[in-house]
Amino acid sequence: MSGGDWREALRRRREPVESAEPRYRHGLPFVRVSDVADQFFCELRVDLAYRLGVSTRANPTAKHK
Repeated sequence: MSGGDWREALRRRREPVESAEPRYRHGLPFVRVSDVADQFFCELRVDLAYRLGVSTRANPTAKHK
């Protein structure tokens, strides 16, 4: 592909997704990879906090009872 061809190919690939019928919550036709990664990181953080016995709340130095 030459200089601008990849950009046009990417645009063509996105069009069917962006015009798709909403299938997910909040009327979204797709879920962004960054949203999935954020959720995964959040769940790992909570799991680690429980393993270490620390809180994930506003006070990060609080201990779980």
